[in-house]
Amino acid sequence: MGSYTCNSLKNDKLKADSLAGQVLQRLVPAQQPGQRREVMLWVDSKERGTGYMKKSILLVAIVLAFAGFGKADTCAVGTFGASSYGAPGFSCTIGDLTFSDFSYTSLLPGSSVIVTPTSGGGETGFKFNAPWIVSDPNALDSFIYYTVTAESPVITDLVLSISGYGVSGNGFLSVTENASNGVDLYVCAGNITCVQTASATFDPVASLTIRKDIAVSALFGGTASLSEVTNTTSTSEVPEPASLTLLGTGLLGLAGVLRRKLRA
Repeated sequence: MGSYTCNSLKNDKLKADSLAGQVLQRLVPAQQPGQRREVMLWVDSKERGTGYMKKSILLVAIVLAFAGFGKADTCAVGTFGASSYGAPGFSCTIGDLTFSDFSYTSLLPGSSVIVTPTSGGGETGFKFNAPWIVSDPNALDSFIYYTVTAESPVITDLVLSISGYGVSGNGFLSVTENASNGVDLYVCAGNITCVQTASATFDPVASLTIRKDIAVSALFGGTASLSEVTNTTSTSEVPEPASLTLLGTGLLGLAGVLRRKLRA
């Protein structure tokens, strides 16, 4: 049988540690935003030769088996109350998209705003339903923020629409949306020319922070009401990143080293 030097063992250990680190970075996300990723892998330093390589490959397989560990729960119907979308650190997923960093500010209680996940026709997002209603001389603003992140596809558009609205006299309502990539959308209803659906396409991004201002106002005997705001986005697939190619190459390399050791 061929000899196995200390330098060879050291090189194999470095390869295994590097590969395990790459797999962890790619496949084991933090459980909540801001939390540290803490996963410990070790191999007994007394292991030698093919035993070390076997255990290294086993560790990679274990990491792959836990690829889904720490992912957020699937988004469900809820409110901006403290036990749902309004909870600190809350996040959830719809398909390949993760939604997080939710924030709601308004005189209208968050528990009055129903948040419903929606997906269809290639678009994914939320419907927000609430009694945004005012009469002369009042106004009401509601601010909704959140971040959407794509895991493997990329985000390529935004769609904003309103329904269940009504205005009279000098009543007016609008929804202004600003995205972190510089895209702005605006819809409205009132005694001026308005559109109730707006959309924009843009260069692919992996993450967007979205800010909405829902405003209703009424003066001089007017009224304004709005019951639903829908916000969606679509994604497109992209080639796998170089890190996955590197992972595959590393696994093949480990298999080759092990095969040579077994034949030696």
